[in-house]
Amino acid sequence: MEIVSAVISIVSCLWGPTNLRKCYTINLQENVDLLKEAMDDLKSIRNDVKSKVDAAEQKLLKCTDQVQRWLQKVETTERQVNGTEVEFRQMARCFGNCRPNGWSGYKLGKKVAKMLKDVAVLKIKGESFSEVAYKPLPDAIEEMASTSALGVDLMFQKVLSWLSEDEVGIIGIFGMGGIVKTTLLKKINNEFLEITNEFDFVIWVVVSKELNVEKIQKDIGKRLGLSWPENESNYQTRAHDIRKVLSRKKFMLLLDDIWEKLDLDMVGIPHPSKRKNMSKIIFTTRSEDICCRMSANKKVRVECLMEQEAWDLFLWNVGEEAMNSHPEKPILAKHIAKECKGLPLALITIGRAMACKKTPLEWKHAISVLSMSKPPSEISGMDDDDDDMILHLKFSYDNLGGEQIKSCFLFCSLFPEDYSIGEEELIDYWIGEGFLDGWDDDLDEVRNRGHNVIGILKVACLLESGSYGIKTVKLHDVIRDMAIWIASEGGKKKRHLVKVGDGLRHAPEV
Repeated sequence: MEIVSAVISIVSCLWGPTNLRKCYTINLQENVDLLKEAMDDLKSIRNDVKSKVDAAEQKLLKCTDQVQRWLQKVETTERQVNGTEVEFRQMARCFGNCRPNGWSGYKLGKKVAKMLKDVAVLKIKGESFSEVAYKPLPDAIEEMASTSALGVDLMFQKVLSWLSEDEVGIIGIFGMGGIVKTTLLKKINNEFLEITNEFDFVIWVVVSKELNVEKIQKDIGKRLGLSWPENESNYQTRAHDIRKVLSRKKFMLLLDDIWEKLDLDMVGIPHPSKRKNMSKIIFTTRSEDICCRMSANKKVRVECLMEQEAWDLFLWNVGEEAMNSHPEKPILAKHIAKECKGLPLALITIGRAMACKKTPLEWKHAISVLSMSKPPSEISGMDDDDDDMILHLKFSYDNLGGEQIKSCFLFCSLFPEDYSIGEEELIDYWIGEGFLDGWDDDLDEVRNRGHNVIGILKVACLLESGSYGIKTVKLHDVIRDMAIWIASEGGKKKRHLVKVGDGLRHAPEV
């Protein structure tokens, strides 16, 4: 009330022109003190509002433009008030114990009077906010983390050209595992961040081997800004909500890693139509048959890399320093790259494994191991090419240092396919299994070793960053298949059963 009264008294005295200078200077000390007190009150209100904004942003809400602008004004006003206080102290020192007067006192008094009014207005505004944040509309496109890959440019251009054809609604991309199908799909997704397009939404969804309609619906719903109660178990309700939104939009749906026909109607996805929505669906799969069952209008096979492309990719992952450390290495490296048969994932993982091999003898041994490897036993869904891939990936596993690191890696296969595993959660499991013991109960040291193991597995390309930021990791689906095969001793002994997502209470007959 004192501040409001001071503002009123200042305004009142302005009615007398002859008293103008006296009005601004007579109570300058008192008004500066009131201004400081008012600013302290305003900062308390500002801190309360910021706390509400921070709490809302942790829930992925967005600060309103009105609150954001008010916070900026408070920050500007605070700087001005601080400057005014400094100016008053300097002036007071110059005049000693006498009250500042004259032109300088008038100017400062006028400035203080205006700031008192500004602070009073900001306080009232800050106390009036009924809400400080809102749920933002989802972005039309989300960028996907991706690495550059050789050999996809021609296929990429082909798929883009198909998207411009009205008669093409569904496109299938097929090929064996580990052959950059996902990389191609991510490149398509990210292309629409750069170019002008007419899609209201570009939606990315990972399907995986264990088909889970509820997960697919929730992933799509999240991109559309939809949400359902945790206890909502009716897929038809979710399908209705998804269909209601998408039927009014032009969308592009990117479905990665389909293993069986996906019922679009069950999920709630409207079929692309030249007459209705002009939307597009692009999916990746290992099987050409799935392209037919999904009624793809166009399909493209992702082939292995050509010899020069394969060599360039292998060389990139080995590194020039390792390659140039001995004159025999380039010749030996050519043999190893050839053994990878143009498979990108094999070229990357084996290239990383060879980067730390110092002597030509080690490289010659690697050639012998790769050329003498025997195919894996039967693995569900695998063909001969997949067998070759797993053999080559096992070379990277064999080169891990020590059984503890190998056990840590194999443990990751117990999580669902394409599942992003929290790093801290994973380390907790490793500790519980006894994989990281040996430091006399110094938990910090044990956890540090866990992070070191994650780093080693990432460098070897046996783990990759997860879908939810740098604090999660996941297995490539082919690498997960390899881990399960290794854990079962090459499929010869049924030592391990990995069946996730089925809610089993008893192990089925093997």
